[in-house]
Formats: sequence, C-alpha cells, structure tokens
Amino acid sequence: MRRIRTGSGWSGLRALAVLIVGGSLAAPAAAAERWIGLEVGTSDTSRVDPRAVDARRFNLSGRWSLPRARFGQWALVPYGELTVGAIRTWNAGEGQNLALNETGVRLLFQLHYLPWGRLFLEAGSGPMYLSDTRIGDLDLGSKLQFRSHAGLGVRLGSTKRWEVVYWYSHTSNANLSSPNPGINFHTVRLGFRY
Repeated sequence: MRRIRTGSGWSGLRALAVLIVGGSLAAPAAAAERWIGLEVGTSDTSRVDPRAVDARRFNLSGRWSLPRARFGQWALVPYGELTVGAIRTWNAGEGQNLALNETGVRLLFQLHYLPWGRLFLEAGSGPMYLSDTRIGDLDLGSKLQFRSHAGLGVRLGSTKRWEVVYWYSHTSNANLSSPNPGINFHTVRLGFRY
C-alpha cells in the first residue's frame, strides 16, 4: 500500500488562524488601517531545475498599517503582517510530505502615487516557520525560511475597502543551511479593510 505523509499540526494551524484574526482585530489603536486577507498562489515551475515542485500556497493574513510617509504626490504606507497557511503539492511520492504548514511575520510597504487613486506597488519580506523541511521531492534545508515578494495591487469599491494584489514571491532559508533551493510563487491576495 502506498503511503503519503500529509503533514501535521492542523489543529495548531487553526489556533494560529484564530490568533491572526484576533490579533488583527486588536491591532494597535494608532493603526489607520486594518486588513484581513486570503492568499492563493501557485509555484513557478518554469525554471529548469530537477528540484522544482508543483505546489499551491493558501494563507490567511492580518495586516495593520504603521505611520505613513508622504512625499509630494507619493505615499509610502508600511504594514505589519501575520500570516498562517499551508503549502500543498499533489505529486508527492511514497513517504513524502503532501503539505507543509507555515506561519510568519512580515514588514511590507505599499507605494501609492496619489493621482493614480487606486493602484499601488507592494513589496515585503519576513521570516516564516514551516512544519517540516520537505515537500514532495524538494528539501528546503530548514524549517526557518524567509519570504520576500513584490507586486502590483488595486483598491476596489467606492470606499476602497477591498484590494486585489498580484505578487511574485520567493521563499528560501537565505543560505543559513544547506540545501537552499528556494521556492517561488505567483500569488493573488484578496484583502478587506475593516
């Protein structure tokens, strides 16, 4: 009988999701904006690398804005973010992980050119902790990873309470351990400001 590991810690993942939502609700009173978001991504397997894995990322995140800076017609808005979710593959072999749970924190920035109104650029980075070091054939080398991203977003609705963001992200252990193949994702985030 073929046996495939599905990862562990789903009850812990649910508890972290509750903490993110609760933490987002209890963000510092000085926070001008609070967001909750859902991220869905697919790994970039376009590079010719035998270690590349076909995977999906599903995350729930809570964000809160920090004091912004304004330079003429530009606004730079920093955010703190808590994230929890999973990376999942469907092509794992016998004894290999189908899924990894992940949680992390990030500092990210949105750059708004005020005459554009709704469009913005976004970039961020921060540490992630994984439930295991392997997914499918891919050995990420360490449970401690760093995730960085850059992308483009748009605010929607008459009050701009919704946002859709596309970004390209890279997750790796920053050469703190070996191997360090990293994994890249095309990701779409749907956010709601409350």
